[in-house]
Amino acid sequence: MNCKWANSLRVLVLLMPLMGGMRLCAQWTGEKGPTLPAGVVREIRVLGEDGKVLVVSPKGVSVKIGEPLNRDDVAASIRSLYQTGDYADLQAVVTRTGEGLRLDFVARENIFINQVIMEGLKPPPSEASASGAMQLSLGQTFRSGDLDDAIARLKETLQDEGLYQAKVTVEQYPHADTHQLDLVVRVDPGPRVRLSKVDLTNDTEYSNAALLKLFRLKTGSELTIARVQSATGRIRKFLEKKGHLKKRQEERAYLYLPAKPQKQVIGSMIQEFIQRVFNGSAEPLLAHLIEDEHLHLVTAVAARLIRRYGSESLDAIAELQKQAVAMGDKPSARTWLDITAAAEGLLAAL
Repeated sequence: MNCKWANSLRVLVLLMPLMGGMRLCAQWTGEKGPTLPAGVVREIRVLGEDGKVLVVSPKGVSVKIGEPLNRDDVAASIRSLYQTGDYADLQAVVTRTGEGLRLDFVARENIFINQVIMEGLKPPPSEASASGAMQLSLGQTFRSGDLDDAIARLKETLQDEGLYQAKVTVEQYPHADTHQLDLVVRVDPGPRVRLSKVDLTNDTEYSNAALLKLFRLKTGSELTIARVQSATGRIRKFLEKKGHLKKRQEERAYLYLPAKPQKQVIGSMIQEFIQRVFNGSAEPLLAHLIEDEHLHLVTAVAARLIRRYGSESLDAIAELQKQAVAMGDKPSARTWLDITAAAEGLLAAL
């Protein structure tokens, strides 16, 4: 039966056979409970949930050795033990012995974290960052389940810094007299991950080589969060300066967004290419694209589109090129008017 402490200080006495004894729970209703066993108290102990003896003859309890057992004294003793802060989930168990009665207070012992010592760590992360990741605060009540979660968080932080093979062990050093616990965290970092290659998705007019030069991380170099953020930050700042990115602050971080629509960027890149390579005329570019004899019908259409729509027609011309290739050896299967209408339809959608 689960028993919880009530702030009103009301206590319910429940009697239950337990190893020849009686169990008293830590709630009290004020109603008259079953009669306690008659006899003189000969021993008082505080036990852990595992049955381990924590304290013999605890101080500050109302029940006295050598005196008869009294229900009110048991309730007052439970309150006193709670108020120390050293115990939780208290229950009182009365057992008859040959000489009298033994009163055991069974409790979950509260152990408080005194210090967390980190050994073997190879920064980054720093010792402060690693300890912060574990979220084990000094003075916090220690629970074994919390330790498992803390180790998992620390390993995740180590992986973020490239330490994917790190091993973590924790040793516990309790101080029974103060209900405190020292934790020694031993980290075997293992090798840090190294850069193998960089895959760059680049939709700008700048070459991959130019952007990777800004990245500055060489193949084989160790990777950390700071190094990767610094490398990508140089590329972002360059693209922001060139008008390809704009940023806005969100809380403590900056969010980078494209400064121009993709279509506008592509159009600008094509115009710059035509100006630089074909002296500003799109027709030589078109002629180069449709040298294949299968595309002769597209030539007239493309020339008309360029004259009428300028460089904006290049996307449509590229689409026409694909359509003409798909026609194979018999481009006459489509009439000149059909192709023109299809191209102008594409341009109208731009």
